Amino acid sequence: MRFVALFLFSFIITTAFSQKKDRIDETGNKIVGFGAGLSLTGIYLEQDYNNDTIDYVSNAKVALQAHFEYFASKKISLGVQSSIQNFKVFVNSWDFESKNAMPRTVENVSVNMNRIYFGARILLHYKNTSKLDVYSGIRAGAVYWSKKFSIDDNEFEKEFEEEFPFNTRQSIGLIALGSRVKFTPEIAAHIELNIGAPYLFAFGASYTFKK
Repeated sequence: MRFVALFLFSFIITTAFSQKKDRIDETGNKIVGFGAGLSLTGIYLEQDYNNDTIDYVSNAKVALQAHFEYFASKKISLGVQSSIQNFKVFVNSWDFESKNAMPRTVENVSVNMNRIYFGARILLHYKNTSKLDVYSGIRAGAVYWSKKFSIDDNEFEKEFEEEFPFNTRQSIGLIALGSRVKFTPEIAAHIELNIGAPYLFAFGASYTFKK
């Protein structure tokens, strides 16, 4: 996947600088996009863990995302985006000390977690032609976590929170490089390389509603 991403972004940069200066003005246009992304949290949780006291298996789904953009000017667009990513952890065995200093073991417990992101973003479009739109930007929002345990056990939940310290928080990130590859004036595929939540690398499709 990393090699695919590097190839795609190399293609974007090469194409952007090789094209003739046929910039277009999309001021007033609106874009709706949908896609999926790979996150660092997902990569971290896509693993099995086993030591003397803890044995669990975890996996992560891709981050499903949607965004809306409005071109406020020829080079600046304003937008909002959201995403949801699901994580599952299955605990085979977990040994810990209870609050009364007694040893405890919890077995065969599953935990379902969802990470939801809502935020706004502003993009600077370096080069926007009839075939390719290249941009970078900044986004600000919040990450909301929900956890559902298959058992009702406050002591175990506390232990789990220490191992997986994911909590609701504010999030500021960078869209290091993004692009829309346009198949028609309305339909395009987009890819993005990001720094920060909710994903590291994203891809999808978008539709432009012209002014």
